Amino acid sequence: MNTKSVQANLILLITAVIWGGGFVAQRLGMQQMGPYIFNGFRFLIGALTLVPVILVRKKSVVVEKRDSKKILLIGAVAGLFLFFGATFQQLGLVFTTAGKAGFITGLYVVIVPLLGMLWGDRGSLYSWLGAVVAVVGLYFLSASRGLVFAPGDGFVLIGACFWALHVQFIARFSPDVDAFQLSFVQSLFTSLISFGVGIFLEDFVFDQ
Repeated sequence: MNTKSVQANLILLITAVIWGGGFVAQRLGMQQMGPYIFNGFRFLIGALTLVPVILVRKKSVVVEKRDSKKILLIGAVAGLFLFFGATFQQLGLVFTTAGKAGFITGLYVVIVPLLGMLWGDRGSLYSWLGAVVAVVGLYFLSASRGLVFAPGDGFVLIGACFWALHVQFIARFSPDVDAFQLSFVQSLFTSLISFGVGIFLEDFVFDQ
């Protein structure tokens, strides 16, 4: 295993730890505001944190006008997937626990290869073994009576499908564009949609 591979795996591990801990923060955030406004702030902060990185890299990364349009288009579509994924996940957290939501959302690692079959990618043996283990785990963790799930579990599972669609879309259409700029565009796009919906559907009042 080369150095780059080790670094990549380490970054993914750190990301997974942060991602898992985020469910607790999301549930706490829901005590102060609705899911749409929460996601609006969530992705706005994500977009703003990327601005310094993009500005620092601007001198070394040259983006042509054609690439800028491509980034905007891909970012808009990816942002739409993010919006639905984050929205259903956040709605689900109202009716289920952070632990269950984290596990169910994690099923997107199974859904991704299943979607890949639509493009002729059958996946490896390990992918299918992982699918079996994940489904069994989902049953024992989330099923209350037989195969009856709580409403929140269903919302989170729908969100996981949109996360999987996002992964497949990014994997197929973004290899040739700047990752940081694309992340900024999709996060900003998701934030704007969330705020737009939240303004009409939610009241934004902090509890004292």
